[in-house]
Amino acid sequence: KRAFQLYNGPDGQSVIRQLDLPAAQELDTQWLLRRPAERVTLGMMSPDYMMDFHVANQPNILIPLFGTLLVRLKDGSEHAFGHGDILFAEDCNGIG
Repeated sequence: KRAFQLYNGPDGQSVIRQLDLPAAQELDTQWLLRRPAERVTLGMMSPDYMMDFHVANQPNILIPLFGTLLVRLKDGSEHAFGHGDILFAEDCNGIG
């Protein structure tokens, strides 16, 4: 599976980068990102749900269980996340 980080670049624009995941046989313990958690929310959206460009009020970890999560950035790039992908969404200031 894949892991990504969504964060604010130096110009305030949201940026997505893929995090390198080691092969399972190479692991003892490894932390990709370590962040405090204040709550966990499980939710569902209808297939046609769309949220306009926004800035999140707090960091989120997004893990699609069904379907595809499509994230479009202000630069026009689109990023699709599917079952088992992890997205660390930390772009809580800037442009969104």
